[in-house]
Amino acid sequence: MKISDNCLKNLKFSKAFTLIEILIVVLIIGVISAAIWKFFSYRDVDRMNFDSCYIKTYWSIDSFFQQALSQKWVYTWWDYKVPVYYNLVFDKDNQKLELQYSGLNVVKTIDFFWTGIDDKNKCFSPTFHTFLSWNISKVQIKPWLQVDNSVSSDAAMVLYSWDNKLPSTSTWEVIFSYCTSVSNANCLQKYRLIVDPRTYMFKSYFCVKVDLDNWKCLKWSQ
Repeated sequence: MKISDNCLKNLKFSKAFTLIEILIVVLIIGVISAAIWKFFSYRDVDRMNFDSCYIKTYWSIDSFFQQALSQKWVYTWWDYKVPVYYNLVFDKDNQKLELQYSGLNVVKTIDFFWTGIDDKNKCFSPTFHTFLSWNISKVQIKPWLQVDNSVSSDAAMVLYSWDNKLPSTSTWEVIFSYCTSVSNANCLQKYRLIVDPRTYMFKSYFCVKVDLDNWKCLKWSQ
């Protein structure tokens, strides 16, 4: 069977048109890839990691509090034991949070500032770190939130500033800031975490309005 000249011409035109389509598709992909690369710059990735750091930290604190409520036993020295207290300890100088199972020498740590890369909690990298500011150093929680009725000053959850016990009406506040410099200057305040020992509540807020001059939060979410 002999293919007519018109069929050959149509076939050649079809091939050419297909090549043009491929070039257009490649061009569109290139433009989209460039836009995505520009959108996900290292600063954008850092900010997403900072958000992830806060979420993981909040989850860790809440999970630790649930362990205190259920009096979770901890496996240490080849045996299961009950902690005397469940302590949330903030090391302001070294910018880290310690989840301490008091009396068992078992500690879980979350670091917020270092020079390397945090693959676990995404709290820092060579281009950013998380800065925490707070008004207390420790939250001490009793297993099952037990209270000794024979001692009026004994509470199920106690806040400490350094080594001094704070009044039972005190609340705990921690502000999470996103920093791009080691000096912690002009850090963006983004999240706020408050614990009220009177109600045993953890409350999380995010900044809805920031001062563009110093990056301090002017208004927190309700």
